[in-house]
Amino acid sequence: MRRNIAYAFRMLAKNPGFTVVAMLTLGLGIGANTTIFSLINSLLLRPLPYKNPDALVALDLVNGQSLFPWSYPMFEELRHDQRTFANVAGFSDLDVNLTGIEAPQRLRCELVSASYFAMLGIEPERGRVFRPEEDREPDAHPLALVNDKLWRQNFGGDVGLIGRTIHLNELPYRVVGVMPRGFNGQSGDIDVWVPLTMAPSLSHIPKRLVNARNFWMRTLARLKPGIAVAQARAQLLILAGEIEKAYPHPEAMSPWKVQATSLVEAKTDPVMRKSLLIMFGAVGFVLLIACVNMANLMMGRAMSRRKEIAVRLAIGASRGALIRQLLTESVILGVAGGIAGFFVAAYAIDLTVALHPEASVGFWAGFARSLESEAVRMDTPVLVFNLAISILAGALFGLLPAFESTRLDLNQALKDVTSGWSAGLQSLRRVHSRSVLIAGEMALALVLLAGAGLMLESFARMLQTNIGAAADHVLTASVDLPPRKYSPAAVVRFDEQLLNRLRAAPGVEAVSVANSLPVRGETDVTMMNLGPGKEEPAVGVHSVSPDYPRIFRIPLRSGRWINDHDRAGSQKVLLVNETAARKFWPGENPIGKHVLLKVWDTGEQEAEVIGVTADVRYDGVEKPAENDVYVSFAQYPEGGNIVLRVAGDPMSAAPLVRTVVHELDPDLPVYGVQTMEQQLARATSRTRFSAVLLGVFGALALGLAGVGVYGVVAYSVAARTHEIGIRMALGASRSDVLKLVVGDGLLLCAAGLMVGIPVGLLVTRVLSSFLYGTKPGDPMAFAGVSLLLTGMATLACYIPARRAMKVDPLVALRYE
Repeated sequence: MRRNIAYAFRMLAKNPGFTVVAMLTLGLGIGANTTIFSLINSLLLRPLPYKNPDALVALDLVNGQSLFPWSYPMFEELRHDQRTFANVAGFSDLDVNLTGIEAPQRLRCELVSASYFAMLGIEPERGRVFRPEEDREPDAHPLALVNDKLWRQNFGGDVGLIGRTIHLNELPYRVVGVMPRGFNGQSGDIDVWVPLTMAPSLSHIPKRLVNARNFWMRTLARLKPGIAVAQARAQLLILAGEIEKAYPHPEAMSPWKVQATSLVEAKTDPVMRKSLLIMFGAVGFVLLIACVNMANLMMGRAMSRRKEIAVRLAIGASRGALIRQLLTESVILGVAGGIAGFFVAAYAIDLTVALHPEASVGFWAGFARSLESEAVRMDTPVLVFNLAISILAGALFGLLPAFESTRLDLNQALKDVTSGWSAGLQSLRRVHSRSVLIAGEMALALVLLAGAGLMLESFARMLQTNIGAAADHVLTASVDLPPRKYSPAAVVRFDEQLLNRLRAAPGVEAVSVANSLPVRGETDVTMMNLGPGKEEPAVGVHSVSPDYPRIFRIPLRSGRWINDHDRAGSQKVLLVNETAARKFWPGENPIGKHVLLKVWDTGEQEAEVIGVTADVRYDGVEKPAENDVYVSFAQYPEGGNIVLRVAGDPMSAAPLVRTVVHELDPDLPVYGVQTMEQQLARATSRTRFSAVLLGVFGALALGLAGVGVYGVVAYSVAARTHEIGIRMALGASRSDVLKLVVGDGLLLCAAGLMVGIPVGLLVTRVLSSFLYGTKPGDPMAFAGVSLLLTGMATLACYIPARRAMKVDPLVALRYE
């Protein structure tokens, strides 16, 4: 083996051009595979960084087909059960204002039970965590833990912070510990932790710990030793019955059940899992195409070594020994390509993570593992994968050339006469190994390009979708007014002062406050009573100020919009969108209708329909508008978002917003400052992620397929120089030679398309859940891809064909 390796290095060193081309070809294929595997490893395979993570499960309430978070009374019932779990912990996330410092800041807070840290096996870097006795009485222990990043950046790493007081949502909390670097909680990017029993005061919901119908928290549990997840599921049937008995479900709902899911599975976004597995299949196609090219290169190289191989066979070398020697060379080339692929992946990972697809909208979004630059890294499993796939690729592309090149007629080979399989290569119309490989390469490229084309078409359609709201020249920002400091009337006064000051600034065309924004997926939902005997439908509620439709250019279909006269004390009013108007009052004019609307904590109040607006998509770009109503922020004060339409660059107004807010209240942090176009980009990030990656892989496949076709046709032209000379001597014109060469190449392309189209129609079905406005078997996409591949093949054939047209018949007749 050592001798084979040394000889392989000498032979590769003698042909540096071949070696470099091979490394580049393989580097692209292996690098793409390493990149996607690193993403899969970080999101799907890497063990969770907790003590014995296999014993951790996430627990969900289930009613019918729907998953529910837990209410606190139901959680109490759960953690008192000791039959199945060694420990149970609850948690929930909440955004809070950090005040009392020079610049107020918006923080991500996690409310946790005292068992949370011990169950995960997480110890504080400094200080201590919460004690069991601090997890019993409501609002009795205002304590806080901070993460390492917050401690260092906001408090300069001061060890004296422990024992000091910080203010969260205007309430004092004593810091008792600093968590270790890298620990960001279960909800993702958590800055501070407080006891779960502080929820009533921190969230300003007094009955949060006593209302069994207030579902707001998640639970984790550690299985007792010897109990598997399957056993736990069986035992949870008993627990579900006890919960159902203690807290009966409403009559319209099914009995409660409890579902246990391994924590690693619960923290995996199913949409992202499917997307990454599809990407892994796509890069597998890229690598196969690269291997086909390498097999063809190795066959071409074997032709120049026919005499060497024949001599070695003639003096007694066995065919098996020669095959091992040639496979050693190909495996070394594969490993060299893997090294190149490592550097390709190191760069590509950063570019891929920069695409940063958003998590699925919903309660579990922040709980799932996401693609973050610090999480996706080239660790040991990735390096092992890179090495394994390099060796596998080397063996794969080297096997056929090794067998073919050692199957020689010794007499003819020693005389340096072309014969056997090599003679067959002179005509691409004959069925031989190289023509089959190229046809297969074209088929693989078509399948991959078809998938990329469908995703790009889907992404283009999504970008062209009319969401019902204009996004240009719009800036959005968020401000949270703490209920403890701001009564509903004070919220209205603050917002009106804010709007007046911003409206007076140069360049500001319109400004509004709103509780929700288009495509954000954060709509508040309530029930609307249409009258006696009628079903109460769910509606999305949007509390806005009068300039809202002007900012987003939302058309008014009939009636009037909210104005400054729609204030507290006057008749409650609302507008409905077209979807709601058609559904609730088919064939009728909804204007003037009276409904009962229960919004937030205001109780059920009568409101008059004053207008109908065009539909706006609030739950994402790809989701049609639902039943939406608009109410006046002065009657239902629930803001949170500031929206401006400006004449120039929207981000130029960001300092203005911060200045005006801090002039009104220096303790209010302004956060989430983005243009509406950035909001749209976030809403389409999942489709963009898949479309861009598949597009890149499709381009790689197209380029590699073109190189492969060019290589085979160029070799065929070189091998047929004598034949071409005879044809031209007998009267063939240059155009005849061009047709002959290009025709042979296009025949291979046609064979590949005939195989690739039906395979592509089957394979692209896996993309159906990712497509928007496009069907997997879209004929236009397949026709476009087929034309693209045909054009590429024509170009790849034309270059060597031009060389063939310049053959001098006299020189060609003396060839060989």
